[in-house]
Amino acid sequence: MTNFTPTQLIAIDQTVSAWGLDKSIQRAGEELLELGLALQHFNRNKVGKEVVLNEMADVRIVLQHLEFIFGNYQTQLDAKVLKGCSQQQESDSCELECGAHGTFCRCKAEADLAEEAQS
Repeated sequence: MTNFTPTQLIAIDQTVSAWGLDKSIQRAGEELLELGLALQHFNRNKVGKEVVLNEMADVRIVLQHLEFIFGNYQTQLDAKVLKGCSQQQESDSCELECGAHGTFCRCKAEADLAEEAQS
C-alpha cells in the first residue's frame, strides 16, 4: 500500500489551497486520462511499467486533492469493495487464497475488520 507522509499531505493541502476548485478538478481529469493512455500504451508494449507507475503516482496525488475538496470517501470505498467481493464470490468460490484472483475477498476483509475490532 502506498501512503503519503504527513509532510506530503501538508504540501498537497497547500497546493489545493493555491489552485482552488476549478484547477484541481481540471488537473484530476487530465491525470486520470494520462493514466488511461499509459495503460493502453503499456498493453501495446509501447511503454514500460515505470511510465504506468509515474502516472499512478500522479493520479494518487490528485485523488488526495479531491479528497481534501470533497471530503473523505471511506464509506463509499468500503461499500464498493465489499460489493465487488460478494459479486466475485457468487461467480468464484473463496476456495482460492484471498487475493489470488486479483480482488479482495469478502472473507479476508471481514476477518481484517474483526481483527481491528479486537485491537
